[in-house]
Amino acid sequence: MAVPLAIKDLRLALAEAERTAVPMPAASLVHDRLVAMAARGWNDLDWSALGLLAPLMRGWMIIADGTSNKRI
Repeated sequence: MAVPLAIKDLRLALAEAERTAVPMPAASLVHDRLVAMAARGWNDLDWSALGLLAPLMRGWMIIADGTSNKRI
């Protein structure tokens, strides 16, 4: 599922959770990460790209060969 569709689905789920007063902290976290992916222009990617986002959010750089190096 592409990022924009995933964001839409999670937004709907979170709205229903709020309406029924059911906390969904994991869904909220994933929604935030998907929005961060969209902000980077990764709209054509799917859920698996969450793994690419994690090192970037920790301050690591992704190198073209798929490895990562700590930012100096």
